[in-house]
Amino acid sequence: MNKFEKRNSENDEWWGFNSEHGWVVLDRTLFGNGTGNNKSDKLTFTRCSDWTEFVDLRSNWDAPKYTYVVQYLKKLTGEKLKEAEAEALSKLNYYINYQYEIRVERLKRIHNAYLELHGLPPKSIVKRQSDARRVSHCWNCSHPVDNKVDYECEGCGWIVCGECGACEKPHCGDAKITKKKVGNTFNDFKLASEFAKSNPKMKITRTANENEWVVK
Repeated sequence: MNKFEKRNSENDEWWGFNSEHGWVVLDRTLFGNGTGNNKSDKLTFTRCSDWTEFVDLRSNWDAPKYTYVVQYLKKLTGEKLKEAEAEALSKLNYYINYQYEIRVERLKRIHNAYLELHGLPPKSIVKRQSDARRVSHCWNCSHPVDNKVDYECEGCGWIVCGECGACEKPHCGDAKITKKKVGNTFNDFKLASEFAKSNPKMKITRTANENEWVVK
């Protein structure tokens, strides 16, 4: 049980049992899951049975619907306690080993859900494709974005918001925009990326208006 208490205090995680979803984890570093400026009336939990997320009201985060793992296990005895504790530790160890992959899969899902909402096909996400660091906020939900830690959309090159999944404004790959190249300036990230790959000594940077890319 000390392992769970340590994760709770040192890793901003809450582990518990939900009456509907079974073992769940609340990552307090996710937007809206924390306190103060990072607090909202809804919480995003990770379901340990399939490592997907679900949203519930913060007001529901209490017994009997949610029970902290230590309190839950203290209510059990004998074989039921051994089985439940072994299962909970197994979920925790898996999460520790694959937390990064779980977060990336979550980002893929919310990004493609955003694209689908706008009638667009799925797009891959990639780590930043240039040396230039960009720190800003999401145009759609104002959530902070930073390409040092966040992923970028392979289609448009914009940082993918970890909260709502948005990328380029008004939406990725606007069909109304004609892709063009003027000198080494591009209004399409894919064209700029292809040009940069054929000129490995050059780097991609975004213009001040964030609508074009320069390869130099």
